[in-house]
Amino acid sequence: MKTSDIALAIFVAAISIVVSYFVGGWIFGDPNEKFEKIDFATEISDSVTDPAPEVFNPYANNPTVEVHTGECVSGEVWDVERNTCVAEKTEEEQTEEEQTETSGGESAENAAN
Repeated sequence: MKTSDIALAIFVAAISIVVSYFVGGWIFGDPNEKFEKIDFATEISDSVTDPAPEVFNPYANNPTVEVHTGECVSGEVWDVERNTCVAEKTEEEQTEEEQTETSGGESAENAAN
């Protein structure tokens, strides 16, 4: 290679570097001009509340999930309070129970007297 060929290669490389620098700055912009809003995390409280008894069973192997498989027969449901299978209530029995709960149980007390 002649000296003039080496000089031409260096000149082309220098021009390519300068052009790529300005084209890159034009495409990506100046990083000092770019600002992002940062949301900070809120402080975590150190207080712990008790879990709901419908979700958390402290006597289970996995206390967060209570699964009953194959214990109840058709027409029965698992009663969490009694820990046993009970007969499933019909819609009429459920509405009667809700009515007695809303009335404060007065009709049940009157029926007993």
